[in-house]
Amino acid sequence: MRRLGLLIPVLIALAILGVVLGDLVITRVRARAQSDWLQGKNLTLAPVVKGLKEWKPEDRPPVAIPFFSFRLMVGIGLAMLALTVCSWWVWAHGELDRSRWFHKLCEIASPLGFVAVIAGWVTTEVGRQPWTVYGLMRTKDSVTPSLAGSDVLASLIVYVVAYIVIFGIGGFFMVRFLRVGPVDKAPDAGRRGQGTPARPMSAAEVE
Repeated sequence: MRRLGLLIPVLIALAILGVVLGDLVITRVRARAQSDWLQGKNLTLAPVVKGLKEWKPEDRPPVAIPFFSFRLMVGIGLAMLALTVCSWWVWAHGELDRSRWFHKLCEIASPLGFVAVIAGWVTTEVGRQPWTVYGLMRTKDSVTPSLAGSDVLASLIVYVVAYIVIFGIGGFFMVRFLRVGPVDKAPDAGRRGQGTPARPMSAAEVE
């Protein structure tokens, strides 16, 4: 039974890999067939893609920021995939619930998904500069004329304060829950269905 449970994620991974590779092969075959057909008709697949230096300086996006943010996003994705494969190995050896080094890795990796999302957002938003709508509207032309810098600053301050309060209170109660630890309290059969419920956060009270 244990071997069967180990085999299931391996089969799923192989199936995903097969779908990806199959799609790549089919895409290459289609592209080749279309290329041969178009060449027979004296046509081309697409116009030549111009290099960055062939564009006017004012039409070029920043290069360094999307270059590194994209690689950061992909690198984090590969790291998370490696951590998943590592979890299969730990689980196969029956150490998933007590492997301290693996739990530490998971703890370190907990913010990586958020970092990858931000890196992807930076890649998209910086990589499309200087355009808001490509060929129609530049970023400098899409700024609201009536919006002053002080308005943006005030809005930013309100958001920062709100998030500090929300996450500060949430973090405070989470720390108290961790200090209390797991508590096994069997319900009293004689008092079941009587009295008033406890406050939602009463479990976080440290005696």
